[in-house]
Amino acid sequence: MSNRLRNLATENERVATTGSYTTSTGTRVSIASALAAARSGTVSYSPPSPLRPPAPSPVRPR
Repeated sequence: MSNRLRNLATENERVATTGSYTTSTGTRVSIASALAAARSGTVSYSPPSPLRPPAPSPVRPR
């Protein structure tokens, strides 16, 4: 993974944890209420039985 993508992922995680971010002009933007709404509306459905791992794909020579 490139440093740019790694830094972006780190910043995204920080924003999700703190619930806000600061723009390049210094304005603080809160997304806490939107995150809370998204989290409260999230539903997780487990499979009825354990999933089997996918069958290995045949390796094609190049």
